[in-house]
Amino acid sequence: MALTLKHNATAGGVEAGAKFRRVRIDQTVETAEVKHIYRDLLGIPHVRFELNLQHPYRGPSREGFRALALSAFAAHFPERVTA
Repeated sequence: MALTLKHNATAGGVEAGAKFRRVRIDQTVETAEVKHIYRDLLGIPHVRFELNLQHPYRGPSREGFRALALSAFAAHFPERVTA
């Protein structure tokens, strides 16, 4: 299932396998790999993703799986990572 939406900086579809990122104020890079998209009991689309961090001084860390509403995910991760 692929849902299309507009991102803050770019337009693109959020779909399984896609990667998105954002750079935090402390220069830590958050990368989210979309695992799947599903709708809850109220029909609200959610994104299940794996979150990885790249700290500038501590190196990489794997944060595990998370879920956000699709609209919150798009606001939090504005940049799609291309291959």
